[in-house]
Amino acid sequence: MAMQRSPALSDSLKQWADRNLFHMEKGGYLSNHMSHGLIALGNLGASEERLNNFGAIYRSQRVYGHKLEQAQDYDKSTIESLEQLLELRGKYKNFLGIAEYFKQEVDSGSITAKGLVQKYLPYVVEGMSGRLLHPMITLGYALNAEDDDLIIDGLTYMVYGYLTTGAHPKIDLDNMKSESQSDSDFKPEDIVRLIEKVKNENRFKAVADEWESKLPYSLEPAAIQRRTAALAERTTDFIDQYMEPLLKNKFLISAFIQDRDQGTTNYKEVISRIFDGLLWVYNDTSEFYGWSNFVLLHGVTSCWSLAQILPVLTPELQLEAVLHYLRAMIVSYASMYEHDDFIVGKSPYERDFTSQYAEIPGFSSPVKHIMETNESDEHKIKVVCVCIDRIGSTNFVPVTSETYINTLKVIAARQFDQLSWEKPN
Repeated sequence: MAMQRSPALSDSLKQWADRNLFHMEKGGYLSNHMSHGLIALGNLGASEERLNNFGAIYRSQRVYGHKLEQAQDYDKSTIESLEQLLELRGKYKNFLGIAEYFKQEVDSGSITAKGLVQKYLPYVVEGMSGRLLHPMITLGYALNAEDDDLIIDGLTYMVYGYLTTGAHPKIDLDNMKSESQSDSDFKPEDIVRLIEKVKNENRFKAVADEWESKLPYSLEPAAIQRRTAALAERTTDFIDQYMEPLLKNKFLISAFIQDRDQGTTNYKEVISRIFDGLLWVYNDTSEFYGWSNFVLLHGVTSCWSLAQILPVLTPELQLEAVLHYLRAMIVSYASMYEHDDFIVGKSPYERDFTSQYAEIPGFSSPVKHIMETNESDEHKIKVVCVCIDRIGSTNFVPVTSETYINTLKVIAARQFDQLSWEKPN
């Protein structure tokens, strides 16, 4: 099933996702997902009526007790220099002032919105773990929609919600290639093994235990985000041990050197393998944790967002973004604070779901549910959308394996309980 973007999307984004209407956050830690939901619906071909229906419902509904908040005009002050801008990283204030700083630069005609990303992302890429990856998710969706105002919002949110998980050595591709030691491939299995190591890392557990009295464990998103911030501040000293093998992986480094003189790299192969590894973990562990698991689900949608961001970056910044993304995923996953054993089975390339279910619905089934009901859970809508997009998107390596396509169909159908568990006779 190929996606065809709704011609009504652009107008709907202006009507419902204008930064002057609603603040980017609500309740202190919860992100405004209005644009994400509209863009996912638009990519699935939603009508103008359906898009407006979603906007009206999302505007008024309470999520974990909080509705959208009005834009904070009182928290807007003028920024006159790069130094002043950088002082605001991670301070969670002056969102509209930061956005206005970027907007004025675009309005001057000296740079495009995508040019802003190329220019300023180096200053904020280290902090992409902030707000549990939501700022970079917002930027990725904006780039996918090619909406200049939303691109400004996404970049603004990356300044506003900046949270570092530590720095790695400055990216020098030529030097890194000469020092690469590992001849091993870079596969989805490596992402699965990385997450397993994090789950069993005693030092993460020790920090989480120390903070337990202040931040009692909860799968409520605001609690997870506060815990992520605490872990990021206290664990940067040993995250590096997970990153060191990646910094020496020849396949990973070489992917960002290939044809870079012509401005192209093999980033699609890398991001596809990371996505497939995260999807693998989401698929296998969600039966244990529950399909609405906040962190695992955002691992999938944030990786899709990263795939939208990488094409506008230089090869060096592409690699830096990937490495900081993996750092962010390490601390985000650790924030779940679940340490019971879970089973990760066969890879999504090898899983035969036809022997498990009586029937595997096509993508048209969950899409029909989304379009014909008042479904307003943007997370479920986004998962269906990225599963479809993974197959033939220009930002990923195309999927040809019928087995993997069935895995993607199963994950999409599970969002709305559309699978029959009865095995075939």
